[in-house]
Amino acid sequence: MSEDILRNQDTAKQSVTPREHFMRYMRFLPWVTISVAICLLLAYVKIRYEVPIYEVKSKLLVTKNSPYAGSGEKFDDIFGVQNQTRINDEIEVIRSRSMAARVVKKLGLQTTYVNKGKIKSTHLQPSDAPLIFETLHLDDSTAAYGFLINMGDTYYTIGELPQKYSYGQIVNKNGVGFRVLKNERGLRGFATNVFEVSWLPLEKAASSLSGSINVSLATEGTNMIALSYRTDNISIGSSIINEYMAQYQASTLEDKRETAESTLRFIDDQLRSVQKDLGGAEQNLQNYREENQVFNPELQGQMMFDEISQTRKELSAQQVNLRVTEFLINYLSDEKNTYKKVSLSLGIEEPALLQLIGEFNRLQLERETALKTVPSGHPTIKNLESAIERIRADLVEALQNVKKTQAMLLNDLTQKNKVAEGRITSIPLKERRGNEVERQQVILRELYQYLLQKKLETSIASASTISNIKVMESAMSNGMQVSPNKRSIYIIAFLVGVGLPAAIIFLIDYLNDKVKNRIDIQNLTDTPILGEIGHSAEGDT
Repeated sequence: MSEDILRNQDTAKQSVTPREHFMRYMRFLPWVTISVAICLLLAYVKIRYEVPIYEVKSKLLVTKNSPYAGSGEKFDDIFGVQNQTRINDEIEVIRSRSMAARVVKKLGLQTTYVNKGKIKSTHLQPSDAPLIFETLHLDDSTAAYGFLINMGDTYYTIGELPQKYSYGQIVNKNGVGFRVLKNERGLRGFATNVFEVSWLPLEKAASSLSGSINVSLATEGTNMIALSYRTDNISIGSSIINEYMAQYQASTLEDKRETAESTLRFIDDQLRSVQKDLGGAEQNLQNYREENQVFNPELQGQMMFDEISQTRKELSAQQVNLRVTEFLINYLSDEKNTYKKVSLSLGIEEPALLQLIGEFNRLQLERETALKTVPSGHPTIKNLESAIERIRADLVEALQNVKKTQAMLLNDLTQKNKVAEGRITSIPLKERRGNEVERQQVILRELYQYLLQKKLETSIASASTISNIKVMESAMSNGMQVSPNKRSIYIIAFLVGVGLPAAIIFLIDYLNDKVKNRIDIQNLTDTPILGEIGHSAEGDT
């Protein structure tokens, strides 16, 4: 006996073998199996009854000459410096609430129809719903509302209330006047006859839609924009994406036509003014010739006036430029034109002026776009108006400087012309005065013809305006749901089913301070073991 004790004392501490580990935890295998089965069952129930979400996608191409992009220089166009900025501008315009509001109003998305099932609900296209909900009046147009309609064959009820209403009957409830009509769609094919009708104010519906639409570059370095929208109804998602692209195309056309119309209005105003002055100049010329009997001054002084013909051409051209500059100064100084664009098609060649006018028109367009979503007193509008006022003042100052330069050049040409005319002493006084009157008439006639030409060019450009947005792929879905993800859910359920009982078993072992077998004694102490006594948990031994 003593030899056995000594032998036990000299024996090294034993460790648990893998087989002993396996046999030790084998008794928990049924609980682990049950846990995994329960978790997988719950995952199946979740997948079975959760509303599936699908993704609808489309692509559109943005070409140059976008109304929201900056004009840029030729260097930027050649090397693509502003390309990324322009596309980012387009993306932000599509994401804007004003664009979402256009889609909401066009598709009638302020009112939504949901078929309430016993477990899950289904969103419906307004045209697919078996009822038509018409709002007649609202006590508070800024507050959302919703009603639960229980449809019957000849009547309907609202919520849990027993009161019955006939289809077409005007109902006033919770500050909302409405009526419910029954269309030919019928209730066949729906999970239940209960439908939830909700209404949102335009601003809230637009804000919700703009936050749900996903707009991004389809491929880095291209002008292709990808639009996507996640929804439980592919038909609704396709309608929204397609309408987004249609409204964006329409928006670009509207902006281009508005710019052309503004230019035409400007030209028409100048034409009326020049036409009035031209009529007076022609009448003065006619009166002068009748009074002084000067009928053919070209033939009478042709030989003598050849010397100064070139000077007069330069003088006429400079006077035309000066007149155009004066028109622009008067146009910008008029308070009625504070928030109107300035045409770039009047022959302005000064680079600094072109840059200021381009910036002025850009700010005007930003203000008009911002006014679609915010009131006129908003800080954004105030900031834009302050910037417009500064640039307008800079434009007027720059034009004044240009006018002074043109006036100096005109004065030099006039002096040069007077010196040349002084040499023509043989021309009768009547002829010289007649030429002066005729010169005024020629200047106004050339200006009038110039404006008519610009009006024709602008009208042709406006009539042939096309959108710079091209739909490359219309909205479609591959039919694969993006949520819920079956594979991920089943994997998580399996891991939870295994991990939960494993954690409980580990916790029980960790907190257990009882001695279960000889190995526990050998690993923790040096106490010799004399023998083992078996224990039976059965009632009968």
